Amino acid sequence: MECAILSVLVHCHGQFEDSLQNWFLCLKRAFPDIEDSEVVRDVFQQLCGEGVIGLKSPWIGDYGAGSAYGDFYFLALDRFTVILTTRGVIRWDAIRR
Repeated sequence: MECAILSVLVHCHGQFEDSLQNWFLCLKRAFPDIEDSEVVRDVFQQLCGEGVIGLKSPWIGDYGAGSAYGDFYFLALDRFTVILTTRGVIRWDAIRR
């Protein structure tokens, strides 16, 4: 799933705005075993924690693993932007080789 997310970001010039539900529906096509959007949220949380992606919410701005906000439930509220970081570009290069 990480590869699919990074692929979208690379092909969209490093950032993509959408809702968690739409991300889930798109990723479910490639990974039919995904049960619900919480799985996708957890992957975003993991990638953010590793510094591979950044997340930006219209309500709280830039969201990082070290932010004061303790969870990623804001992703389910509406649209948010996923941003590929420099570390994410390096990770993408390693995955696609």
